[in-house]
Amino acid sequence: MIELLTRTATSRVKIALAARTTPAGGRRRTGVEEGRVSDDRAVEVRAGDEVTVEKIVALYTSRDRAVAESEAAARTAVVRAGSFGALLKRHVRAWDRLWQCSHVTDEDPEVQQILNLYLFHLLQTASPQAAGRAAGPHGGARRGHAFRDDLSLFPLLVEAAGTLVPTFGAAGGLAYRI
Repeated sequence: MIELLTRTATSRVKIALAARTTPAGGRRRTGVEEGRVSDDRAVEVRAGDEVTVEKIVALYTSRDRAVAESEAAARTAVVRAGSFGALLKRHVRAWDRLWQCSHVTDEDPEVQQILNLYLFHLLQTASPQAAGRAAGPHGGARRGHAFRDDLSLFPLLVEAAGTLVPTFGAAGGLAYRI
């Protein structure tokens, strides 16, 4: 496993990254320099051989909720992640649950595709992983960018997730948990 810890220049937010690469045998060379970490792999193959390389990465920041130490959280997440196949199965199941109650159908296949793309962006932006952050194409705390009316998403999110629970956010403001 390799780990990298850095801090943003202006806001001083810690960013921790942990990565696990699993090739089939071979040689490995790990390098650590100021501001850089590398993991070089060499595997001998012959014509017709198949080589699978699996890389699992976790990224946490000091702004993630309920995370005391971003480095430890990233390391733990990579260790517990399992294989790519296991991660993919969980990902597919989660999106299947969302699409069962969220997808849009239309007689015009192009209209349906466009509406479902927009819906995908809304669901991804409002995901539990993005909760409390300015996510999506106008991230970075949305400084100077267009704001969307979060209340306009509530009917969709309640339908997709089932319940909407009012909570108090970290800054003391009213937030909603789905």
